[in-house]
Amino acid sequence: MEGGIRYMKTREAAELLGLSPRTPETYRWRGGGPAFSRFGSSVRYLRSHVVAWAAARRARSTSDDGPRRE
Repeated sequence: MEGGIRYMKTREAAELLGLSPRTPETYRWRGGGPAFSRFGSSVRYLRSHVVAWAAARRARSTSDDGPRRE
């Protein structure tokens, strides 16, 4: 795509994260997942947003609560 923008389908985003395709669907419903865009009835994710979302969830131990929501 022009300008290096890379949109992915839900299945592709899930594969990138190593998740079931149902997991991003659940995040869209509940909130807390990567940012997404709607184009008509289609949902697409920017690859850079998915990667940034995953990076923000890095933890150093199992007792690390991760990022705080405001």
